[in-house]
Amino acid sequence: MTTTKATASDYAGREVVEERQEEHGLGVADELYVDAGYINDDTLGEAHHQERTLMGPARPSNNPSGELFTVDDFKVSVSKRQAACPAGHTSTQCSRLENHETGQVNYRFKWSYHCDACPLKAQCTKARNGRRRLLVGEHHDHLQQRRREMQTEAFQKAMHQRNGIEGTISEFARNGGRRTRYRGLGKTSLCNYLHGAGINVKRWIRLLQYEMSEAVITG
Repeated sequence: MTTTKATASDYAGREVVEERQEEHGLGVADELYVDAGYINDDTLGEAHHQERTLMGPARPSNNPSGELFTVDDFKVSVSKRQAACPAGHTSTQCSRLENHETGQVNYRFKWSYHCDACPLKAQCTKARNGRRRLLVGEHHDHLQQRRREMQTEAFQKAMHQRNGIEGTISEFARNGGRRTRYRGLGKTSLCNYLHGAGINVKRWIRLLQYEMSEAVITG
Protein backbone atom coordinates (compact mmCIF):
# COMPACT_ATOMS: atom_id res chain seq x y z
CA MET A 1 0.00 0.00 0.00
CA THR A 2 1.20 3.50 -0.80
CA THR A 3 -0.41 6.91 -0.30
CA THR A 4 0.09 9.74 -2.80
CA LYS A 5 -1.39 13.20 -3.25
CA ALA A 6 -4.81 13.35 -4.89
CA THR A 7 -3.32 15.37 -7.76
CA ALA A 8 -0.59 12.79 -8.43
CA SER A 9 -0.81 10.34 -11.30
CA ASP A 10 -1.62 6.69 -10.61
CA TYR A 11 1.57 5.80 -12.46
CA ALA A 12 3.59 7.53 -9.76
CA GLY A 13 1.91 5.35 -7.14
CA ARG A 14 2.81 2.22 -9.05
CA GLU A 15 6.45 3.32 -9.22
CA VAL A 16 6.51 3.88 -5.45
CA VAL A 17 5.10 0.39 -4.83
CA GLU A 18 7.79 -1.13 -7.05
CA GLU A 19 10.49 0.85 -5.23
CA ARG A 20 9.21 -0.48 -1.90
CA GLN A 21 9.25 -4.03 -3.26
CA GLU A 22 12.90 -3.66 -4.25
CA GLU A 23 13.75 -2.17 -0.85
CA HIS A 24 12.35 -5.29 0.82
CA GLY A 25 14.17 -7.59 -1.58
CA LEU A 26 11.01 -8.71 -3.36
CA GLY A 27 12.10 -7.55 -6.78
CA VAL A 28 9.82 -6.30 -9.52
CA ALA A 29 7.16 -8.75 -10.67
CA ASP A 30 7.38 -10.06 -14.23
CA GLU A 31 3.59 -10.11 -14.39
CA LEU A 32 1.57 -7.25 -12.95
CA TYR A 33 -2.24 -7.14 -12.74
CA VAL A 34 -3.68 -3.63 -12.86
CA ASP A 35 -6.98 -1.89 -13.62
CA ALA A 36 -7.86 0.12 -16.71
CA GLY A 37 -6.35 3.31 -15.27
CA TYR A 38 -2.86 1.93 -15.83
CA ILE A 39 -3.36 0.57 -19.34
CA ASN A 40 -2.54 2.66 -22.41
CA ASP A 41 -0.29 2.36 -25.44
CA ASP A 42 2.73 3.84 -23.65
CA THR A 43 2.55 1.63 -20.54
CA LEU A 44 2.05 -1.49 -22.67
CA GLY A 45 4.98 -0.47 -24.87
CA GLU A 46 7.14 0.12 -21.80
CA ALA A 47 6.23 -3.28 -20.35
CA HIS A 48 7.05 -4.96 -23.66
CA HIS A 49 10.45 -3.23 -23.74
CA GLN A 50 11.14 -4.41 -20.18
CA GLU A 51 10.00 -7.95 -21.10
CA ARG A 52 7.23 -7.80 -18.51
CA THR A 53 3.50 -8.54 -18.71
CA LEU A 54 1.09 -5.77 -17.77
CA MET A 55 -2.31 -7.44 -17.39
CA GLY A 56 -5.37 -5.24 -17.35
CA PRO A 57 -8.30 -4.10 -19.49
CA ALA A 58 -7.84 -1.23 -21.93
CA ARG A 59 -10.42 1.50 -22.07
CA PRO A 60 -12.32 1.84 -25.36
CA SER A 61 -11.36 4.63 -27.73
CA ASN A 62 -13.19 7.91 -27.33
CA ASN A 63 -16.38 8.24 -29.35
CA PRO A 64 -18.21 11.38 -28.13
CA SER A 65 -20.86 11.42 -30.86
CA GLY A 66 -21.31 7.66 -31.14
CA GLU A 67 -21.91 8.12 -34.88
CA LEU A 68 -18.45 7.84 -36.44
CA PHE A 69 -15.99 4.98 -36.70
CA THR A 70 -13.40 4.99 -33.93
CA VAL A 71 -9.77 3.93 -34.05
CA ASP A 72 -10.90 0.47 -32.92
CA ASP A 73 -12.65 0.02 -36.27
CA PHE A 74 -9.35 0.39 -38.13
CA LYS A 75 -6.67 -2.26 -38.51
CA VAL A 76 -3.47 -0.39 -37.70
CA SER A 77 0.10 -1.59 -37.95
CA VAL A 78 2.49 1.09 -36.76
CA SER A 79 5.41 -1.29 -37.29
CA LYS A 80 4.50 -1.60 -40.99
CA ARG A 81 3.38 2.05 -41.26
CA GLN A 82 0.03 0.94 -42.67
CA ALA A 83 -3.62 1.06 -41.66
CA ALA A 84 -6.79 -0.35 -43.20
CA CYS A 85 -10.08 1.49 -42.88
CA PRO A 86 -13.49 -0.17 -42.27
CA ALA A 87 -14.07 -0.14 -46.04
CA GLY A 88 -10.93 -2.21 -46.56
CA HIS A 89 -8.78 0.52 -48.12
CA THR A 90 -5.09 0.68 -47.16
CA SER A 91 -3.76 4.08 -46.10
CA THR A 92 -1.91 6.09 -48.75
CA GLN A 93 0.30 8.05 -46.39
CA CYS A 94 1.87 7.67 -42.93
CA SER A 95 3.63 10.55 -41.16
CA ARG A 96 5.73 10.40 -38.00
CA LEU A 97 5.03 13.33 -35.67
CA GLU A 98 7.29 14.06 -32.71
CA ASN A 99 6.77 16.67 -30.01
CA HIS A 100 10.30 17.88 -29.28
CA GLU A 101 9.26 19.36 -25.92
CA THR A 102 7.66 16.20 -24.49
CA GLY A 103 9.25 13.55 -26.70
CA GLN A 104 5.79 12.18 -27.52
CA VAL A 105 5.68 10.35 -30.87
CA ASN A 106 2.50 9.84 -32.88
CA TYR A 107 1.71 8.49 -36.33
CA ARG A 108 -0.84 10.02 -38.67
CA PHE A 109 -2.47 7.93 -41.39
CA LYS A 110 -4.33 9.31 -44.43
CA TRP A 111 -6.49 7.70 -47.13
CA SER A 112 -6.70 10.71 -49.50
CA TYR A 113 -8.56 9.79 -52.73
CA HIS A 114 -9.95 6.55 -51.26
CA CYS A 115 -12.36 8.65 -49.20
CA ASP A 116 -13.82 10.64 -52.10
CA ALA A 117 -16.27 8.05 -53.38
CA CYS A 118 -16.41 5.81 -50.29
CA PRO A 119 -19.97 4.73 -49.37
CA LEU A 120 -18.98 4.75 -45.66
CA LYS A 121 -17.79 8.37 -45.66
CA ALA A 122 -20.75 9.62 -43.59
CA GLN A 123 -19.89 7.09 -40.88
CA CYS A 124 -16.19 7.89 -40.98
CA THR A 125 -15.56 11.65 -41.05
CA LYS A 126 -17.16 15.07 -40.82
CA ALA A 127 -14.08 16.87 -42.10
CA ARG A 128 -14.72 19.63 -44.64
CA ASN A 129 -12.59 17.93 -47.26
CA GLY A 130 -14.39 14.63 -46.64
CA ARG A 131 -11.17 12.73 -45.95
CA ARG A 132 -10.39 10.76 -42.82
CA ARG A 133 -7.19 11.13 -40.80
CA LEU A 134 -6.18 8.77 -38.02
CA LEU A 135 -3.73 9.69 -35.26
CA VAL A 136 -2.30 6.99 -32.98
CA GLY A 137 0.62 6.67 -30.56
CA GLU A 138 3.88 4.95 -31.42
CA HIS A 139 2.91 1.92 -29.29
CA HIS A 140 -0.63 1.64 -30.64
CA ASP A 141 0.03 -1.91 -31.89
CA HIS A 142 0.24 -3.11 -28.28
CA LEU A 143 -2.97 -1.30 -27.34
CA GLN A 144 -4.81 -2.71 -30.35
CA GLN A 145 -3.64 -6.22 -29.47
CA ARG A 146 -4.83 -5.83 -25.87
CA ARG A 147 -8.30 -4.74 -26.98
CA ARG A 148 -8.51 -7.86 -29.12
CA GLU A 149 -7.23 -10.06 -26.29
CA MET A 150 -9.98 -8.71 -24.04
CA GLN A 151 -12.56 -10.49 -26.21
CA THR A 152 -11.00 -13.92 -25.57
CA GLU A 153 -12.03 -16.34 -22.85
CA ALA A 154 -8.40 -16.85 -21.83
CA PHE A 155 -7.94 -13.15 -21.00
CA GLN A 156 -11.19 -12.94 -19.06
CA LYS A 157 -10.24 -16.02 -17.07
CA ALA A 158 -6.78 -14.63 -16.32
CA MET A 159 -8.30 -11.40 -14.98
CA HIS A 160 -10.14 -13.38 -12.30
CA GLN A 161 -6.92 -13.10 -10.29
CA ARG A 162 -7.77 -9.45 -9.68
CA ASN A 163 -11.01 -10.32 -7.90
CA GLY A 164 -9.30 -10.64 -4.53
CA ILE A 165 -7.63 -7.24 -4.64
CA GLU A 166 -10.79 -5.62 -6.07
CA GLY A 167 -12.67 -6.90 -3.04
CA THR A 168 -10.00 -5.54 -0.72
CA ILE A 169 -10.08 -2.10 -2.35
CA SER A 170 -13.87 -2.09 -2.13
CA GLU A 171 -13.75 -2.99 1.58
CA PHE A 172 -11.16 -0.28 2.19
CA ALA A 173 -13.32 2.35 0.44
CA ARG A 174 -16.58 1.29 2.15
CA ASN A 175 -15.03 1.71 5.57
CA GLY A 176 -13.93 5.33 5.18
CA GLY A 177 -10.94 4.92 2.90
CA ARG A 178 -12.07 7.56 0.42
CA ARG A 179 -11.50 10.45 2.85
CA THR A 180 -8.81 11.23 5.39
CA ARG A 181 -9.33 12.62 8.87
CA TYR A 182 -5.90 14.20 8.99
CA ARG A 183 -3.90 16.90 7.24
CA GLY A 184 -0.61 16.04 5.62
CA LEU A 185 0.68 13.09 3.66
CA GLY A 186 2.56 11.59 6.63
CA LYS A 187 -0.44 11.33 8.95
CA THR A 188 -2.71 10.15 6.15
CA SER A 189 -0.20 7.45 5.17
CA LEU A 190 -0.03 6.18 8.75
CA CYS A 191 -3.83 6.14 8.95
CA ASN A 192 -4.03 4.13 5.73
CA TYR A 193 -1.43 1.63 7.00
CA LEU A 194 -3.48 1.08 10.18
CA HIS A 195 -6.67 0.84 8.12
CA GLY A 196 -5.08 -1.79 5.89
CA ALA A 197 -3.72 -3.69 8.88
CA GLY A 198 -7.21 -3.74 10.39
CA ILE A 199 -8.62 -5.28 7.20
CA ASN A 200 -5.88 -7.92 7.23
CA VAL A 201 -6.58 -8.79 10.89
CA LYS A 202 -10.33 -9.04 10.26
CA ARG A 203 -9.76 -11.35 7.31
CA TRP A 204 -7.31 -13.44 9.31
CA ILE A 205 -9.90 -13.87 12.08
CA ARG A 206 -12.51 -14.88 9.50
CA LEU A 207 -10.10 -17.45 8.12
CA LEU A 208 -9.50 -18.89 11.59
CA GLN A 209 -13.25 -19.06 12.21
CA TYR A 210 -13.77 -20.86 8.92
CA GLU A 211 -10.98 -23.36 9.65
CA MET A 212 -12.37 -24.01 13.14
CA SER A 213 -15.88 -24.57 11.81
CA GLU A 214 -14.54 -26.98 9.17
CA ALA A 215 -12.63 -28.86 11.88
CA VAL A 216 -15.77 -29.19 14.01
CA ILE A 217 -17.84 -30.48 11.09
CA THR A 218 -15.13 -32.94 10.08
CA GLY A 219 -14.59 -34.11 13.65
